[in-house]
Formats: sequence, structure tokens, C-alpha cells
Amino acid sequence: MKLTQLLLTAILSSVLILSGCASNGNDSVQSALTLSNQGNYQAAAANLVNEQGEVDYDDKDLETLLLVGKVFHDAGMWQESYDAFEKAATELSWKADKVDTGEEFARLVGTTLSSDVFGDYTGRIYEGVMIDYYQTLNQLMLADESKVRVHLNRSDLRQENAEIQFATYVESVAENDIDDSGELDQDQYHTVRSNIDGDVNLGVSQLPQTSKVEIRNSMADLLAAFFRVNGSSGVDRASSKVDSALNNAQLVLHSQHGSDQIFTPFKVGFEQAEAPQVLVIFEDGTGPSLDEFRLDLPLFLLSDDVLYSGIALPKFQPGKAANLGLQVRAGQQVAALQNVTDINRMAALEFEASYSKKVAKQIASAVIKTAAQMLMNNELEKTGNPYVSLLGKVVTAGAQAAMTRADTRHWANLPNTIQSTLVMNDGSGVLEFVKGSAVVAQVQIPTDQDVIVYARSSVANGPITAYVRSLPLNAAADVQFAAN
Repeated sequence: MKLTQLLLTAILSSVLILSGCASNGNDSVQSALTLSNQGNYQAAAANLVNEQGEVDYDDKDLETLLLVGKVFHDAGMWQESYDAFEKAATELSWKADKVDTGEEFARLVGTTLSSDVFGDYTGRIYEGVMIDYYQTLNQLMLADESKVRVHLNRSDLRQENAEIQFATYVESVAENDIDDSGELDQDQYHTVRSNIDGDVNLGVSQLPQTSKVEIRNSMADLLAAFFRVNGSSGVDRASSKVDSALNNAQLVLHSQHGSDQIFTPFKVGFEQAEAPQVLVIFEDGTGPSLDEFRLDLPLFLLSDDVLYSGIALPKFQPGKAANLGLQVRAGQQVAALQNVTDINRMAALEFEASYSKKVAKQIASAVIKTAAQMLMNNELEKTGNPYVSLLGKVVTAGAQAAMTRADTRHWANLPNTIQSTLVMNDGSGVLEFVKGSAVVAQVQIPTDQDVIVYARSSVANGPITAYVRSLPLNAAADVQFAAN
């Protein structure tokens, strides 16, 4: 009886822990995420403000901070977004500089590969890249020129180190042991592996082709070049940082598109920036996600004396576009929005690099847990009570099934793609988003300045939300809002 009570207590505790860790935030954050992905950005942000008008969310959980920072950002609450992302940067394991020691890096990779969803979310390399990009935009909209420069420099450093971190990550994943306990039965492991190799490929079946240089966000580089060319500082315009930013953007865009066709108009435009220009940044759709899929292992592969054995793995799900084929019109000019940053390709890099080792770790874990289940079942048989034995076996198998989970946490409200184009500011004071002959949204812009139009649309045929900031930065300049 004591054994049965111990089993029940342990399983109930496990269920409580699992239920407590299953969500990626409280109800208000989940509601905000849903509204945000429906394009209702103002209502989403309102969910994160309490009756006293104060922001209300878990400021220690990285996943929550990423979601909240983007919700506020999309709603034009730049300072609230900035504060959330600053906290997120401190919680992110992939720092803006680099992991200090080999031991620290190995431990970090081991945590990343683990299927243990009870631990803190440590984030991914590309998420750090995106944090610094959004912090630059936050400070642009807040018209703080000095802080914009700080975050442009930080973003550049982050992206340089992201390339180094990713290369080291790939090496460390390959070297990471699938079992540190010494309890793994290698024969059983290889038997299971050979029987399910084809099935596990479901997790990467929709993974896009990409290359390591695409850990960079080329929109961040184009934004940096535009700001420095059109800012108030002559030092900025003469700086080698303009050429560096353009060179980095060229590498990524060439990788994405196979040529310089997309990059060349930006380069020519920045180099001939004598008349005022408009840089349009358009975030489209909802980004990639991770789903869990399970594979129940044939019991005969391991033992006839267990009731369950299986593995759980993450599946990469591509994002969804909202408004394909949009163009912008300024007077007589019409320019197509071009894909500059594909979040799917950024996110796919780390997923692909670690997936095979995650599969191996899950199989090793299943073999070890099944061996422990078999030992427990043998002990239950010794009670001589068939009812106790059966109940214990069911509970033990249920516990193994409940604790077999994939870590599917991710930054869930990123866009699918970031698109951009560059047009001359013709003085008409209006920029239109058009699809075919239809005007989807109309934005008022200053007539005689360089301008950034920053727009977002999450759902197909949904509203476009747009913000405007002129350069050089002037704190008195309005940040305009438009929605169709």
C-alpha cells in the first residue's frame, strides 16, 4: 500500500507541475497574444494594463517578456515596449557580446537540447538579434537620437556575435552527449532509432532552405544605413558604418534571393540621397511556430513488461503571410515591397542544427525511463496483489506519458516576413499601400523630409497599422498613426 501511495503522490505532483508549466504566461498575456495576431494591437496592449493604468505581466519570464515587448511595440507604446525588451535582454542567455567560456557554452547548449520544459526559457540566438532591432525602432519613434545610435551599435555587435555564436552552437550541438547518466542501453537505443528514423523527419518536413549568414536581420542593416545617411550628424554620413551595414545587408539578401536584384535599389538610393526619401518597413503576417508531435514506440522493441514508451518532438511550422503582393505609391511612383528579412529562415537555422540531437536525446530518455518503468513494475509484481500491481503499472506508465513532452516555447508574435522598399519623397504628402488597383491604406507623411514609414499587418485582408518618423530626429515631430 505504501508503494501505491508513493506512486500516486508522485504522479499527482507531476501532473500539477506539468499543468503549471504548460502555459507561456498568464491569461492576460495569452489574450493579448491572440488579439495581437488578429491585428487588434490596441486591444492587445490594453490586456496588459491593470485598472490602475500600470503594466501588469511577469517580468522575470523571458518568453512573456518577448511577447509583451512586441505587443506594446505593435500598439505604438514605445516606452513600454522598450522597458520589456530591456528586461528580456537580461534574461536571454545569448548575450549581445558572447558566451564567456567553453564550459558555459556547453552547459547552455545542453539546456537548449533538453526536453525538460520545467526549466527557464533561455531564448535563441535570433531572438537576441530581433530584440536589438526593435529597440532601435522604439528609440526612433521616441525621437531619442543618442539612444538610437547606442542601439544601432549594439545591434551591429549583436549580429556580428550572432554569426560567431551560431557557428559555435553548431559545433557544440554535434559534440553534446545524448546521455550523461551512463544508464543508456546502447543496443536498445540503436534498435529504437533504426525503427523510427523515417517518422521523426516530420519535425523538419516544412523547414525552409537557408544559410548561416541569415542569422542576421538585413532590415536592421538597411535601417542603420538609412539613419546614418539621413541623420543630423555629418560624422554618421561619412562613417564607414554605412558601407559596413550595406555590405552586411547585401550578403543576406543575396543568400535569400540568389542575386543582388533586391539589394541594388537600396544601395543606389542611399548613395544618391540628395532629395528626400521614404524608407518603408512593412511587417507582414505571423511568424513561424513550434508544435509538438508524439511517437509511441512499439513496446516489443524495449520490453513486454511496460505499458507505455514514447517520445515527443517539436515540429517547425512555417509562418503565415497576410498581404502578398503589396506595393506602395507616392505620387507617380509605384514600388513593390520586397522580402528583406524572412523570420522563417532565421528561426530555421537553430532548429535544424539541433533537431537531430534532440531526437537522439529523446530516444535515449525513452529507453532509460522505460528501463526504470520495468524495474518499478517488477517491484509491483512482488507485492502479490494483482490490483495493486495493475494500478501501479498504469500510474507509472501514465507518469512517463505525461512527462514525455517537447519544448515548444518560442517568440510567438514575430512577423512572417519584413518587407521594404525605398521611394523618393515627391512632396505630395501621401503614401499609399496598394494591391492591384485598390488602395489598402493611406498614410500622411511630411512633404520635405526623409521619412521612415513603419507598418504592420497580421492577418489576411486585415488592417494595416502605420507609424511615421521623419529624419533628422526632432522630438517635436509627431509620430502618426493610420489604419484602414
